[in-house]
Amino acid sequence: MALQGLRPDVDLDDVIEQLYGPLYYRFLLRNRPITEQQAADIVDLAFSGLRP
Repeated sequence: MALQGLRPDVDLDDVIEQLYGPLYYRFLLRNRPITEQQAADIVDLAFSGLRP
């Protein structure tokens, strides 16, 4: 399954791990809430490498 706007060779499982990894780390290991800006930054960073 490919998502529109992403490179065709992108593995969606890897995308999910890239998005959730930083969130889990901050929440579970640092026990801090995640701000909307931090979440937006994580998404921007992850998707910047996924577009053609």
